[in-house]
Amino acid sequence: MCDATELDALNAIQKIQALATAASYLTATEAERQIGLDIVDLITEIATRVMEVEHA
Repeated sequence: MCDATELDALNAIQKIQALATAASYLTATEAERQIGLDIVDLITEIATRVMEVEHA
């Protein structure tokens, strides 16, 4: 079960993901859009790994 700090961290990560995804629609080129989506994927991967380590 998550404590309040972990829930706050997850909430912040979700907000970052949402902002990065929204920003990807404002880019000028497909390459920039793809980089933005890659950043979102990295954010998700890092957050998942951190949560796994915290609960290991």
